[in-house]
Amino acid sequence: ANPLLKYLSTQDNIRLIVACDDSLFPIYKEANTYNKLYEKSVPGNPADLSMLDLHAKALNLLEPEMRRKLDEKMNAFKENEGTDLASADIRDIFPAIQQGKVDTLFVENRQELWGTYSPDNMKIEKHNEQSLDNSSLLNHAVANVIKQGGEVFLIEHQFMPNKKEKLNALYRFSS
Repeated sequence: ANPLLKYLSTQDNIRLIVACDDSLFPIYKEANTYNKLYEKSVPGNPADLSMLDLHAKALNLLEPEMRRKLDEKMNAFKENEGTDLASADIRDIFPAIQQGKVDTLFVENRQELWGTYSPDNMKIEKHNEQSLDNSSLLNHAVANVIKQGGEVFLIEHQFMPNKKEKLNALYRFSS
């Protein structure tokens, strides 16, 4: 069995983008059995490109779709802020992450939030700086949302849905 297809079959949201000569892509599409094959390919001979160039070209293909999805999620956050389907309060967001409620997390880019979170009593404590007794609350949030199949967007401050907080969350369901 093909190791790539075996790996991809264990994932539920990974797109396969093929880099190949334009004339070969229709042939590959016909032979393909993976259901998340992207409808466009990175054109040209992949042997002529570095891994970074291939990655950049693949991202360029996905950019319009990613932009649309981000706009859709940001609009949903703004429409639901103030309800139990969206929050910018980490005291609500962390228990929601623990309960698997977070669909989308917006994280302010190049920011940090230090502190501790206790899953036992769902209490969060923010600290002003990093120490041996705390950790990155943002990293904790991002890792757990991704692990649960949620989406995470790094957003520049001026584009955050709720600019007062470094973390905004859109929930899958209400309490």
